Amino acid sequence: MPSDSATQDGSVSVSWWKDGYLAGLLLVALGIGLAFMALGVYKPWHQRIAGVDPVGYYAYARSLLFDGDLQFANEYRALNAKATFTEGFLMNPDGARTATGHLPNLFSIGPGILWTPIIGIAHGVALMTGAESDGFSRPYHTAVFLANAFYGLAGLVCTYLLLRTWFLPAHSTLGAFAAWACSPALYYTYGQIAMAHACSFFCIALFLLLWARLREREALWPWALIGAALGLAALVRWQNAAFGIVPAIDLLWNRRIRGVAPLALCAGASILFFVPQMIAWKILYGSFFTIPQGEAFVDWGRPDVINTLFSMASGLITWTPLCAVAIAGLFVWRREYRPVWIALAAAFAVQLYVNSVVPDAGWSFGMRRMVNCTPLFAVGIAQLAALMPWRLRWNVAVVLALAFWNFLFVLQYCGFIDRFYVERAAREKAAGLNVPVQELVQMTQLPNGESFDLRQFASEHRFPRGKELTARQLTVDKLVVLRFLIERAASPSVNAPE
Repeated sequence: MPSDSATQDGSVSVSWWKDGYLAGLLLVALGIGLAFMALGVYKPWHQRIAGVDPVGYYAYARSLLFDGDLQFANEYRALNAKATFTEGFLMNPDGARTATGHLPNLFSIGPGILWTPIIGIAHGVALMTGAESDGFSRPYHTAVFLANAFYGLAGLVCTYLLLRTWFLPAHSTLGAFAAWACSPALYYTYGQIAMAHACSFFCIALFLLLWARLREREALWPWALIGAALGLAALVRWQNAAFGIVPAIDLLWNRRIRGVAPLALCAGASILFFVPQMIAWKILYGSFFTIPQGEAFVDWGRPDVINTLFSMASGLITWTPLCAVAIAGLFVWRREYRPVWIALAAAFAVQLYVNSVVPDAGWSFGMRRMVNCTPLFAVGIAQLAALMPWRLRWNVAVVLALAFWNFLFVLQYCGFIDRFYVERAAREKAAGLNVPVQELVQMTQLPNGESFDLRQFASEHRFPRGKELTARQLTVDKLVVLRFLIERAASPSVNAPE
């Protein structure tokens, strides 16, 4: 961490729009997004809002903007038009109603609110191009995926500016890029599914940036602004409310402002910004506060930290090992910044606990629920880089290598080598049955009398999203991704494997 004189060497005084480091950081991040587009794994022009979580988030925005209500039957039906609406399906338009006569929505209203400005642009595009201007046509789907990319990149910018509060430009750039490119945040910025995590990353980065820059002001109004940012973050993902521990701890040490007033102002602003969710819950469930998933959704007394960090299905460190280094950096404190570091380390510990009581992340690139901690990872990495300035080049090399590894992992997760997986499984199956592969793929019944459906077999042997990975899939198969990537570069006309 730089000294005061080093900090004054531009950390706060340089205008962000003139910062060459920030411009370079953004160009690299945009270049990664263009690479994903070129490889066909990020296609905002063709991807659709569908499934469970994406439909739940988008239904709020679409219903309020186009219908003026929170009756979600038409959203659930239209967005999952090809789905079979069974009794257990969460987005069932014909499902059981709540006590207030509404269909339940287990998700937060905040992402829809943040997507709304870009949905508005999409509405204008729909009107100008003759597309259906009903909130369901192609421009609206594209808008949401582009909005997530925007908020993911905005989160990266805010993270860099947060680090510039304490670190030199080189360390800030390294920390911000590493935390974003070597963590699950990379996928959720350029995701195939319209989730809330990019918005959550942005909101927490903005909240921490405002707190870091305004905490020393000898006034009360900054704490209202900090609280408002915290409330917005909680509106996007409810677990973000636990980041309130940061200003709470800080105020215990703040020599300039102490007492009940700043804490009350911060808490009051947070609650005020969370009011839209409370109103939505009141309309949907009849109560201003609720757990829509039910009390059994979390088991507060049985945290599974090991699974959250090291699960083969979605473990934070198992999938993105640089996060282990970042976490260690959060606990390396300097005396002059000890209140800041204690607050940030405590915030991470609380988030780890909150996520460990609901360890099953389901269909997930890594531990997606920890994407909100990306700015904390950035602080840890920048801190360790600042303590080893003579090894900056080596640090950069390691980060670039791990970022490329994560890039390959995203391709793997997105199905870039699914054909390879299916063909490998078919060869193994055929060898076990002692039949040629060509015969196996034509069969509807195996020699042992077992029925065989090639389509179902292929579905079961793609990359196991939401399930346990094998050690081979987690490690050496990245070389297979690289091989396919090289082949694709050599023959651009060849489509990516499906």
